[in-house]
Amino acid sequence: MRIVLFCNWYKCSDAKHQEEIDLALEKNLGLDVDRVVTVVQDKDFEELHERWDTHIEIVKHRHTFNDIFELAVKEPRETICCTANADVYWDKTIENISKLDLWGKFLCLTRHNNGVLNLQPQGSQDSWVWLSQCTPRTFSETLELGRYGVDGKLNFHLLSDGYALENPCNTVHVHHLHAEGKFDSPHRFPAYEYPLGFVAPPNRRGQNKAWIENVPGERGDRLPTVRTRQVVGADGKLSIESW
Repeated sequence: MRIVLFCNWYKCSDAKHQEEIDLALEKNLGLDVDRVVTVVQDKDFEELHERWDTHIEIVKHRHTFNDIFELAVKEPRETICCTANADVYWDKTIENISKLDLWGKFLCLTRHNNGVLNLQPQGSQDSWVWLSQCTPRTFSETLELGRYGVDGKLNFHLLSDGYALENPCNTVHVHHLHAEGKFDSPHRFPAYEYPLGFVAPPNRRGQNKAWIENVPGERGDRLPTVRTRQVVGADGKLSIESW
């Protein structure tokens, strides 16, 4: 199956973390995938264009999931769409995605720090995978990549819309280049608040679990069974349908 990787790149005020963001993009551009699209804010376009040979999509604000979804829904059917935070890179295990059943699902992958899976993986994801024809609808809430809690808030919206969430982080590896956590950008705040969604890696029986918490430790109501997605009609316009 065709794989398209949507990367995110920006200019960071911390020089060391900028090196990590640059290295992540370099590694992602070297992957054996069908296409890499790099999303960048308009003010950072010139430097990105001068330094790397990549297809560029420009936004006029901080990157959001809606920006990525609006690009993904235009890809041909059966395209595997992948995205991640700017300081995360994929390795050759990205090829394992094509072996997975993705219909009606959204993969929310926990990162590895220096080769070790992040602690409490059910509450932290940095990379996401879905099929182009299963692209989520546009959310009314602005979900900015990189803000604290955005992974949980995205999980909440996806679960509320009926997606099955899975976290095969031991099958598909993503690597974080901000593992020491010495730089904490003010742009990561304010954090998203509850309700949040959580996605655990498969247990020993291969079972996947995902849930919503309205407050910490308190599980929410039963999840819906009707899904909604956005589609492109013959006239090129987007619409929302249940499936």
